[in-house]
Amino acid sequence: AYPFPEELLREKSSQTPLCAVHWMNKATPDVRAESAVLELVKCDSDSLPMLISQGKIKPGREIQKNVDVSINHSSLKTPNEEQTRALKAAMNKNNRFVLIWVPPGTGKSVTGVRLAYLFAKANASGKQVLYSGPSNKSVDVVTEKLKQLKVKVVRIYSEQIVQQFYPIPNFASRKQSN
Repeated sequence: AYPFPEELLREKSSQTPLCAVHWMNKATPDVRAESAVLELVKCDSDSLPMLISQGKIKPGREIQKNVDVSINHSSLKTPNEEQTRALKAAMNKNNRFVLIWVPPGTGKSVTGVRLAYLFAKANASGKQVLYSGPSNKSVDVVTEKLKQLKVKVVRIYSEQIVQQFYPIPNFASRKQSN
């Protein structure tokens, strides 16, 4: 941390202020990113997140040609070439992880639906699939699409969202009471 400049603390009534200080809260995405980095510090040095962050494991790019990623359902459009490549890379057992990073509006949520569906189908023996997203809205979209595909879904909301829509009378949440 840098020390606060002493010149700014001295009162000079005859002059105009040297500066103005405004405190701004961090944006929610920045808080989440910072929390993720702090959690990463707690990881074992050989854990997958730590190895990925250190660049020791690169995202999988190997595409398995014979992987069937088709889903015949009227609620889903046919994936484009890039989405199909991403799906095949993600479904390849040789890739420990696949990073899908594209601009807004390019079909990430629908691709997420397809992946969650394909993983659920591949893990039909009882294993579960966890899907998380950058916003409640994105997870809501995926949840609704998975329900249309007849996938059993348990949607978990944060305490803040639950309190917003289902407030308990005369009850202060933990965050409010601290």
